[in-house]
Amino acid sequence: MLALFIAGSYSELVQNIENMGYHFASQFASAEKTRSRVVLLAIDKSTTERMGPLPWPRTQLAKIVNRLRREGAKSVILLPDLSRPQTSSVRDQISVDTVYLQDNKLKRNLFKILARIDTDRILVEALRRSKRVILPTWYYDTPISQQVPNALHQYLINDDRAKHKNWLSFFSTLNSYTTYHGLQLKPPLSLFTKYALGVGVIHTPNPKVRTRSMPLIFQLEGKFLPSVALIAYARQWRIKPEKIKIIGPGLIKVGHRLINTGPYFRYFPLMRDSNNKPLLKTIPLVSVIDNKHKLRLRGKTVIVGVTNPSYARFMLNASGLAIPLAQWQASTIQALLTGQSIKVPEPFYLLQRSLILLFGLYLLLIPRQFYRWAGYLASVVIGIIILNVGQVIILVQHLWLPSIVPVLFLLITHGFIALSWQRTRHTEQLQRETSKVRQELGSYYQIQGNLPQAFDQFAECIDDGNLAKTLYNLGLDFERRRMFDKALEVYEHIKQLGTFYKDSETRIERLLDVTHNFPSSGSVNSAATQLMIADDKVEKPMLGRYQLEREIGRGAMGMVYLGKDPKIARQVAIKTLALGDEFEGKALEESENRFFREAEAIGRLNHPNIVTIYDVGEDQGVAYIAMDFVAGASLDKHMLEDELLEQKTVIEIAIQVADALTYAHKQKVIHRDIKPANIIYHDESHALKVTDFGIAALTDDSKTRTGTILGSPSYMSPEQISGKKVSGKSDQFSLGVTMYQLLSGRLPFDGDSMANLMYQITNQTHRPLRKIRRGTPPCISRVINKALQKSPENRFQDCKAMADALRKCYEQI
Repeated sequence: MLALFIAGSYSELVQNIENMGYHFASQFASAEKTRSRVVLLAIDKSTTERMGPLPWPRTQLAKIVNRLRREGAKSVILLPDLSRPQTSSVRDQISVDTVYLQDNKLKRNLFKILARIDTDRILVEALRRSKRVILPTWYYDTPISQQVPNALHQYLINDDRAKHKNWLSFFSTLNSYTTYHGLQLKPPLSLFTKYALGVGVIHTPNPKVRTRSMPLIFQLEGKFLPSVALIAYARQWRIKPEKIKIIGPGLIKVGHRLINTGPYFRYFPLMRDSNNKPLLKTIPLVSVIDNKHKLRLRGKTVIVGVTNPSYARFMLNASGLAIPLAQWQASTIQALLTGQSIKVPEPFYLLQRSLILLFGLYLLLIPRQFYRWAGYLASVVIGIIILNVGQVIILVQHLWLPSIVPVLFLLITHGFIALSWQRTRHTEQLQRETSKVRQELGSYYQIQGNLPQAFDQFAECIDDGNLAKTLYNLGLDFERRRMFDKALEVYEHIKQLGTFYKDSETRIERLLDVTHNFPSSGSVNSAATQLMIADDKVEKPMLGRYQLEREIGRGAMGMVYLGKDPKIARQVAIKTLALGDEFEGKALEESENRFFREAEAIGRLNHPNIVTIYDVGEDQGVAYIAMDFVAGASLDKHMLEDELLEQKTVIEIAIQVADALTYAHKQKVIHRDIKPANIIYHDESHALKVTDFGIAALTDDSKTRTGTILGSPSYMSPEQISGKKVSGKSDQFSLGVTMYQLLSGRLPFDGDSMANLMYQITNQTHRPLRKIRRGTPPCISRVINKALQKSPENRFQDCKAMADALRKCYEQI
């Protein structure tokens, strides 16, 4: 096991486990707040909107360089790619041909024009005048390294480690691991590097892998190149790049200054202060160009880089957050200049392997009785102490020491020893220990919500005096999830233990009755249709974070419950649907999209006559939407002839519904299911809400489908019931049917079969309303007749026009 861990520590896989400790602690490690020495001029979204898409003409970069020179910036780092020429080869040919012109005046004018369009030369001139611009050489991981390009030879770093040997040099093999990849460089053009202050390397990290550090020096075929950050550091202290030297393992000398780095010259920057605010000052480049920002750049390092998500390179920091590469570079330089970093000792891997050897010696010398679980517990305590000390050192001292892999070796190895020792013990003792492990695993599953798996573990456990209590609590959890058959199985298992814990016997009798009367209540998916049981002694269920109080109705897509948000003590209406009951495979995915489209549709609407949505989610296979609990009742009860509303009241209702639909249609949302059941009305306050946008379809071309029938057939328009593409005028037709029914107590189209109903809606004229309800004002009949026209073109122009006609009719009555 010792040899396995020592060998494994040379692999990137094992070292990624060690990195987890750094990832965790670095989220909370903060730097002291200091004066910002680095400014990031961000080419963000607002900048590209103002100045156009990238890449820009290099004349624009030249203007930026000239502006920063006038502002007194200490150094300027241009991150835009300069590895390819921007000036056309056609221009070069024209320049050659111009030499042979006889007309000197024309020749001079042509040369002036050619100079203005030579964007590369303009930028070169700006670099020459500035004498403070640092350019990047991008590098990429490749299987085989390339040679150092000739243009970069002048920036090679001297390796003086042979003159400064120390004890660590003799343990180089024990202080390394296989992580080095080949490098391929992409340097800027030589005409730019000629006048640059320096050229440094910038790593292009894998955007899917967390990056903890930045190499300050890159090795390429036995030669060393500085990073952009290292050159910027040297420039800040007025030290020439040729004064940068390697004098020891992880030790870089810049002039008379020393920089201690971790293995492979990696630097681990701190990027935020104690208030979790970035130490870096960022200014949108557009505000600089428009002179909207007071710069104050004198003596500072300025980085010009892309942060616009459409163009920027991104990387993951130690916390797993994606940040632009320009921001990462700028933050690293700021940390380097201010010394705000997490120190990593150069002999990091040597310390790690030494700890593994030390723990191996510990396991070899401890008494044999400590091979048992009691001794293993001591190792766990030791491991926890070491892990916590390691985390505290990172937070307090900003020093990262290896701990996780050695502790993992200690725990795994000691666990293996204890397990081997345990095999020699009596079978009963082995069973008891196994039972303990199963209980712990079952508790873990129970906490995670995997109740069936938790019961599978508890069912195999030996009764240790606490098993009945554990099972009883599990049974209560099953009841809360409405998995009554599983709860019954748990209580019966308690009975088999030869004891009745608390009221488990009573619960068995009650659950036998529940499972008999509600045979579908035992499955998780059926919870949407049977979440509430009329028995106060059965635990009230939770759905997401909401506690369900009682059933208040059935919507077009499932059950509706009165719920409570315990965080803010607000009553909400919870609409549920167990999609897995009716669908599977692609049909299930389509049904989920359809259900959550209701949340999307309503969430886009904000109108006093449209129900408000608060939340949407899924819990244990039950999809749900939490929405405003509206006082009142649906208009279903007013569809009968002896319960009809007054005509003016119906017009008031229709006006409010038409106003709501007018707003919804402007938001490109069609209801598709307007009917009395989807209109909540309060008789006393006359408040009205349109609900159940469950089959709403967005009228964007990308979201509207044809050939699909959704809604209640009796209220559908001819085009909807025919499966054609519908518009807002379809809701007019449905509102006309609703008004007709509320005024007469009958439907305008009522076939004895689906085919007959479809025929009537698409071909037959409805019976005049005035023949059914005498005394109906002619204006009401005219509005309904126009809304019920078979062709959408013959209906109102929109729901606003329908609402205006209803208001005029209301004034006439």
